[in-house]
Amino acid sequence: MSEVVYLALGSNIGNRVNFLRNGLEALNNLPDFKLTLSSNLYETAPVGEMVQPPFLNAVCQGYWEGSPHELLSKIQGIENHYGRERLIHWGPRTLDIDLLLFGRQIITTEHLTIPHPYITKRDFVLIPLFQIAPTLTHPDTEEPFYTFLDSLTTSTQPTAGPLIGDSLYVKA
Repeated sequence: MSEVVYLALGSNIGNRVNFLRNGLEALNNLPDFKLTLSSNLYETAPVGEMVQPPFLNAVCQGYWEGSPHELLSKIQGIENHYGRERLIHWGPRTLDIDLLLFGRQIITTEHLTIPHPYITKRDFVLIPLFQIAPTLTHPDTEEPFYTFLDSLTTSTQPTAGPLIGDSLYVKA
């Protein structure tokens, strides 16, 4: 049985648009994955204290036939293929893909937490998520995700920049 999944993508090294496009193509080429929607791109300030270039971020929706852990493994393989290095927490990266939601499931294991633990704390996730799924609610609290934007404070809220361009990918 397939589950609707939401993934966040980000890049702040090299040709950011190409890394995001390639990441989406790689996801869509997975045998058990069907990409259905992607948000526009948003340019955002990096999280954390490290000085680094701004990120381009997007959120996509798709359907996955396997388990959450299988999808996580495939995502990490795609990130690695495109040069992702995990040297510095919240450091620069060619391609970052986070599994935000897996259906309505709530999962907490050593290697995977769903919903993503920062999903309600990052405007660069919430804004594009709202763009493609405006009525989506948190599986644990049932609150609409857009309501979490109001609770972000300026001291912890990265600045979501202007829309950069058309949707990365929309598949009928």
